[in-house]
Amino acid sequence: MDLERCFGIGKTHTGKKSLVLVVDSNIDNLLLVEEILNPCCCSVMAATDGEQALGMVEKYQPDLILIELMLPKIDGINFVEHLRQKENNTPTIALTSLVNTKDLKQALRVGCNGYIKKPLEINELESTVYHYLHHQVSPF
Repeated sequence: MDLERCFGIGKTHTGKKSLVLVVDSNIDNLLLVEEILNPCCCSVMAATDGEQALGMVEKYQPDLILIELMLPKIDGINFVEHLRQKENNTPTIALTSLVNTKDLKQALRVGCNGYIKKPLEINELESTVYHYLHHQVSPF
């Protein structure tokens, strides 16, 4: 994706910078996603487990959540279930190395808006973030 298209990604309808919460227990993955999204003018927050992420969602109300499904304390599936039970409709995308169709369907069934398979493709990540920050999308 070129930066001209990406340039406007970081603003919400109120004009503030979009806030993306990235949740992954692997620090290298967190740094990679932050490196990819920083040129897009997004503010990126990071959490390394589902419990920490739930607290950050309540406190900061991110515009988009990118979450690994296999996490310590509270895994990605339980995290999304908890969000949806609280009627939090923040777009949530699973980042996963799981390739089992059953696992991916479960992620969608509990309320993930989509998923991106690892290893991450830069263009896929950028276009997915662009899509969810520019469209009001309700969960499945």
